[in-house]
Amino acid sequence: MAKYYKHPQYGMVYGLPVTTPIGRLVWTQNLVNPKAPPPPKEGEKPGSPRYEATLLLEKGPTADAFIKELKLMAGEMVDLFNDKRPAKLGDFRILQDGDETDMEKYPYYKNRWVLVGRNAQKVEDIVDKKKQRIEAATVLGGMKGRFVITPLITSHGLSFKLGAVQVTEDDGTRYGGGVKDMTTLLDVIDGLDDGAPEPIADPIAPTVTAPVAEKAPIGAGGKAARGKTAALDLL
Repeated sequence: MAKYYKHPQYGMVYGLPVTTPIGRLVWTQNLVNPKAPPPPKEGEKPGSPRYEATLLLEKGPTADAFIKELKLMAGEMVDLFNDKRPAKLGDFRILQDGDETDMEKYPYYKNRWVLVGRNAQKVEDIVDKKKQRIEAATVLGGMKGRFVITPLITSHGLSFKLGAVQVTEDDGTRYGGGVKDMTTLLDVIDGLDDGAPEPIADPIAPTVTAPVAEKAPIGAGGKAARGKTAALDLL
């Protein structure tokens, strides 16, 4: 049985699910509401919305070891993808370098690697550090956490299918988006004089602006045997 699964019709290659190191979670609002696809190029069909979140990994030995693991797997996947394919896939990047982004707009990308996990289906496996399920809306930009992802090679290069999100710590850091909690206004309302209410300032909100298979490859027919908690076993 092959180590990786190659789609018999479309040719994309799925890797094995891996757990990322702990980083900072950003743009988590798209775990609640899927992100609209970019406008299609001429002659292309419109894409579908995707649930997604981004993980910022501090540059250093831990991230280097993780990238090395991804690079090794992706290299094997590309060999399978290019097999019997007239147009070969060439060089591609493993992760986006945060230092190459706009530092004025995204200062928290400095000295970090950027990993975007996406899924056409809503990610159900969102948990806390004890692996207890939590609501997607409670995951806010700046929290510490990690992903379970499945690498995917297509003609566009390497991407990552998001299978699970774990929040490991909340130290109060906030940046990179999130879902505004409107209930914070209730504390302000309770403190007002009912006869002469003062104007209520809207609280500052973050500015909104990257199939987990089981370790066994997908079998005949292109479908994998998956339990809803399969990704949690990797956390």
